[in-house]
Amino acid sequence: MNNSNVAHLIHHGSINSFEQLRVMVDDIVAQINVPLLQKLIREMRSNIDKFRLDLYAMSVLPQNSMMNELVTNQFQDRNLK
Repeated sequence: MNNSNVAHLIHHGSINSFEQLRVMVDDIVAQINVPLLQKLIREMRSNIDKFRLDLYAMSVLPQNSMMNELVTNQFQDRNLK
């Protein structure tokens, strides 16, 4: 969907339009998370730069913490302290 279609959905403001927009935003966020997660794994393996590890962890973990809080807490306890 291009920008003019998104603008059209927002401008007309129907409930269905907002639901469609939310699905599109969720898809975009999921695509953005892929390289962030890849970089997080790379930093975990290299264990060289703690700042970069923390940066990538803080960018990915809050979004995934809603899915499984126990796993997120265990990861933070092991890697971010």
